Amino acid sequence: MRKNIQLIMMSILVCFFTACLKDDNSVKIEQVKKGEKWGIRIGSTPEQVYQQIQQAGSQKNFDMLSLVYRKASNDPSLLPENLGAYNYLKFQRQEEGEQYVTQVYLHFSDNKVSKIQFAKDEWNDLERWPEEEPANLSIQSGEETSTVYEKLQQLYGQENFSSYYFSLSDKPLDRTYDPKMELYTEWAFFFTEDSGNPNPSGTETRLYFEKNKLSKMQITYRTYEPVLD
Repeated sequence: MRKNIQLIMMSILVCFFTACLKDDNSVKIEQVKKGEKWGIRIGSTPEQVYQQIQQAGSQKNFDMLSLVYRKASNDPSLLPENLGAYNYLKFQRQEEGEQYVTQVYLHFSDNKVSKIQFAKDEWNDLERWPEEEPANLSIQSGEETSTVYEKLQQLYGQENFSSYYFSLSDKPLDRTYDPKMELYTEWAFFFTEDSGNPNPSGTETRLYFEKNKLSKMQITYRTYEPVLD
């Protein structure tokens, strides 16, 4: 008898849970494994997909692309040869015996270094970095990004510099393709749409690559409760 009661209670809970799922339309997931979505076509190469995302971004009003799981690194082979394809390159190092972390941002615009920001205790703008290096190795404000890449390859060959870990900004879609993007098999972008619905909505898209071709897109549509004044 007791066992029968437990089964009845479990059935009620399952029915209740299922009903809740049916009523909850706030999240919907779409899998795209063939054809195309927003002009992004399954089977395309990473460079083709990037160009397709650029077009989709202009239509859906988003301008950034994330390379999922790209981590900070001190491996210079992972640096893009075209640094101007990004907004900035960040360096970070935990100083030995100190509590603070040294941070340096190289900002890029028009394929040149537009600003160098350096921080230990506070932020400062620099004309060149690293300041302790000779002029032929230090990176200058206003310098072409092509020579910055060459200098960084040399700097990472020095033991005192190799403890710097670098990370890049998300990929701005108004800049050229970076072939190093092909090293990362999962990309993502997000946009919102104003369709006149009082409930705001957002769309998150994950793109998965296999054998250097787009194999799948997972699209998550979310509807949020309206913000009350």
